Amino acid sequence: MFSQKEQFNERLVDACPDKSWLLNALGGILVIITAITMFLFLGFGIILAGLGIFWLVMAFKMKNMEYEYTLTNGDIDVAKIVMKSSRKHILSIQETDIRSFDYADSAYVQNELDRNGHENNPKKVYKLVGKEPEKLVAVFAKAEGKEVIVILDFDDACIEHMNNVLKSRSKIKL
Repeated sequence: MFSQKEQFNERLVDACPDKSWLLNALGGILVIITAITMFLFLGFGIILAGLGIFWLVMAFKMKNMEYEYTLTNGDIDVAKIVMKSSRKHILSIQETDIRSFDYADSAYVQNELDRNGHENNPKKVYKLVGKEPEKLVAVFAKAEGKEVIVILDFDDACIEHMNNVLKSRSKIKL
């Protein structure tokens, strides 16, 4: 009996930050303003100002966000990396749960996205793409017990990887 070689591919893309960084930045600015007001009128507030500056710096570091796609055979794992250190797992799709995949701008995908949300077509859409997308690919799958459409920012190597592993489910021809 022979063993099949495992195919592996990884892609890291710079992403647009969540809106939470802006709320944190506003919180930091509010703390700094409060500290300055306390210092001027009450004579103390330096420690609070330091805390506000720290909060503001951390908020701006949160703007540094990336998505990491890990393709292992036909399985897709997506993680969000904030500040190059904090990693959060977002989504896993098993090879057996992938129905099909195609370019996100194809007529088929656009039709599915337009129909989405109606009673007979309730799919959750995940758009996990970079700031400057290379090739957007829509993956139709079942994840966490629900039908989903996942839009990812693949490059040629990722598309070729998925085409090799999932030939019959690919609508992309290179």
